[in-house]
Amino acid sequence: KLGWGRTPPSLYRWNPGCITTAVRVNSAVHTDVSKYRFCLAPSKTTNLDLLWCQPIRYHLDLLNQKIQVLPLQKFLMATTPASVPLAIKRADLRLILALAAIYLIWGSTYLGIQIALKTLPPFLMAGFRFLIAGGILYAIARPHAERPTFKQWLIAAWVGGLLMVGGNGLVCFAQQLVPSGLTALLVGTLPLWMAIINWKFFAGPALTVRTIFSIATGICGLALLLGDSGLLTMDRIWYGLALLIAPISWAWGSLRSRQGGLPKNVWLSTAMQMTCGGSMLLIIGQTQGEAAKFNLDQFSLESILASILAWFYLTIFGSLIAFSAYIWLMKNAEPDLVATYAFINPMVAVLLGWYLANERLSSNQWVGMGLVIAAVALTVLKPKSKMKHQFKEPT
Repeated sequence: KLGWGRTPPSLYRWNPGCITTAVRVNSAVHTDVSKYRFCLAPSKTTNLDLLWCQPIRYHLDLLNQKIQVLPLQKFLMATTPASVPLAIKRADLRLILALAAIYLIWGSTYLGIQIALKTLPPFLMAGFRFLIAGGILYAIARPHAERPTFKQWLIAAWVGGLLMVGGNGLVCFAQQLVPSGLTALLVGTLPLWMAIINWKFFAGPALTVRTIFSIATGICGLALLLGDSGLLTMDRIWYGLALLIAPISWAWGSLRSRQGGLPKNVWLSTAMQMTCGGSMLLIIGQTQGEAAKFNLDQFSLESILASILAWFYLTIFGSLIAFSAYIWLMKNAEPDLVATYAFINPMVAVLLGWYLANERLSSNQWVGMGLVIAAVALTVLKPKSKMKHQFKEPT
């Protein structure tokens, strides 16, 4: 899609934990050891420069240049300093920690939301969470980025509304009634909706037989999950609809954020989306009269403290630490590896809900859970390309 005659798998499937290739661009050779920065002067034996760079898929300036894939093992025999093995070990540790963060922290946010909602109103709770997290992130990112324009703020407000309001806001609304594990399973269908929306509205790749089969499997799983949930009755249907709309809104917002118009600095862009989305949630909460209805006297001190601690956990760990780990992974790990969070998070949420909140699933819902997780795994885990590391020059 970036102008290649054939998509070079070695560039699109970059594995920083197990590097096998380096890339020669004209007279320079580029490699990536999980963002570990190092630089060597041209070697007399190889007459090549060893330079650090981001994954090639982010370097549009490298288009239409002569690119050659080199065996890294032979290349590094004459040029690799002794510090590189240590760098790889550090990269492996950071990769493990970052994956653990998005698996465990994001998987536990559903239970965190449920605990916070014991005393805090949904929209105000989510609004303050994203407004404060976005403000902190903006203060950190702004000095290192250009000042955003008014148009960029408008786009950030549109994307932030889809993500924070339509996505997280509806989840918080639904979790007033729906258990955390079931919520995570319903929201976990996000990759299925993303595949459909990307194909239909964003000129994405056509649906393959594998994707269509995974979507059909996911729909069957959804039917089993909703069938025994009681969310299809008239007095609870709004909560069920909220959990069906939430992943669609999040998928649409995620795809729109890739269309351009936002600041190039991903941290600044995310901070703007959080700030705008949090502000919208606060406005919605105020119009719903959540502030007027909020009365701490009707709750025990233990419940109040638990909700406040849960809110801090969601803000600091869920919105800042885990998201920072996610951004780092998107730049340093294979997309297929990062995408595994989509079906691991629901399993973490179900286990935590069962162990800590005494949540239970019916036999049909257990089957539905298996179908949904299998469908998501089929969607996000693409089969390895059979192409070798040989490809035509860019055309």
